[in-house]
Amino acid sequence: MSESPSPQAQQALPDDDLAFAVLHNDLLALSTQRKARNLLDDEIALSKVQTPHPSSHALLDDLRRRQDKAAQISLYRSAIAPVQKIPIEILATIFLHFFDIVPFPIPYQSYRGEWNLPLVCKKWHQVFWGTPELWSNLVFTFSATLERSGESSLRVTLSHCGGPLGLEHLDCFVPHLHRTSHLSVDTPAIAPDFYFSSPELVKSLRSLDIRWIPGNCDFGSLQTAQHLRAVSLYAFPASSLSALSQLPLSQLTTLHLVATPFFATHVFDILAHSPNLVECSFCLGNGDPGEAGAPPAPLEPLKHNLHSLNLYTYEGFDQEGTSVQRLWLPQLRHFKFYPDIDQWDARLAPIIIRSGLLETLLLKAAPISSPDLEELLRGAPNLVELSLMKAYSSRCKTIAAEVLQDMGSGVLVPKLERLVCTINIDTDGLAALDQHLDMLERRRAAFGVQHIERVRFVFVLEGIYSGGFKPGRLQKMQLEGWDIEYDIVYSAYITIPAPP
Repeated sequence: MSESPSPQAQQALPDDDLAFAVLHNDLLALSTQRKARNLLDDEIALSKVQTPHPSSHALLDDLRRRQDKAAQISLYRSAIAPVQKIPIEILATIFLHFFDIVPFPIPYQSYRGEWNLPLVCKKWHQVFWGTPELWSNLVFTFSATLERSGESSLRVTLSHCGGPLGLEHLDCFVPHLHRTSHLSVDTPAIAPDFYFSSPELVKSLRSLDIRWIPGNCDFGSLQTAQHLRAVSLYAFPASSLSALSQLPLSQLTTLHLVATPFFATHVFDILAHSPNLVECSFCLGNGDPGEAGAPPAPLEPLKHNLHSLNLYTYEGFDQEGTSVQRLWLPQLRHFKFYPDIDQWDARLAPIIIRSGLLETLLLKAAPISSPDLEELLRGAPNLVELSLMKAYSSRCKTIAAEVLQDMGSGVLVPKLERLVCTINIDTDGLAALDQHLDMLERRRAAFGVQHIERVRFVFVLEGIYSGGFKPGRLQKMQLEGWDIEYDIVYSAYITIPAPP
């Protein structure tokens, strides 16, 4: 039996009795024991309060059962509803009986439309998605849609907005111009000047695409468009080249100037003032210097960190090609070439392959010789996509056998994944097709070489094989799982899609 607590322990118990008793293995005083029992009783009572009552569990279970029952009733009602018994095809036929196939003019009072999309039930909504030709008959309230959109940003496309209806919608749109983040204008009926009349209207603008540009267009207000990053101008009048200087070139990352030939010196001047450009398109040819005159020719090569370049050439590019050679693009990864005439210019090769990073190469209607093509492919070891969409005529040149041999072994373009090329069946025969297919099979079996996953052939016929061209081996490879597409093109520019 344990001894009674020592005098020191008895004096310490009132203050730190529990810790002292545990440390010295002494008995607790009676008063302390009563306190401990009271604490235990309180703890038991508290645990009973915290434990959920069985009746509350039963109540929650009953509520869940009622919810499940309601869901089953709703599902049953929708399953037995008459509209559910009608196939989608019949519902579409009903729509065709109610409305004409030819779109009728939208009434001038657009707010009085007979159909409103929010009134269409879910099942009918599927019919709308399945019959896109009927969407033109949907009439909605243009102004109400803008009002309900609050202050969210807008993507606006103004296309063929002529007549009183177009002007009505334009009037509804003007109060919301300041919210526009992407604007595309593709109509001569509306001059874009109305949009640039105030700097306040372009404060949210991020991208601008204009297809119809008047000769006296003023872009001065765009200098205040702090968020503008992409500009596309089509058929820009050469007489208004001075307006280009009004663009905030220093902040642009994308610039497309298409369907207007420029002198190389003009292009160099634009690039020099656009240090942040990543993607660019421009046309080279006999540009018109206009009133301002052509800027002086650059004395030193121009280095720019463009990643993507789309080059269009027009008549007179022969004189501008020498100046273009001064362009140095050490970060070029994507190059697309669209000549106005069927001609490849070898002076472009250093610009294309100098970076060694090229991933995409597209030559549109530009017959290229085997040595020039081999030079490009050897200088592009990282090429992923190659598209040789050449002229649909007798000038079309098929990829030479020696180039195909190196492509099949992986010596050329070992990372190629997508290939589009033209094969002149009349001049090269079916043997040219077999050489391409052999290349694909050898490449697939080669070790450490990327398999070309997607292939598209364009076969040019001019009469010899008319009606009798049957690429049996190619069709067999398609059945084996090869992702190969092909089109048959005649010299009259009539495309016959491949048979199923």
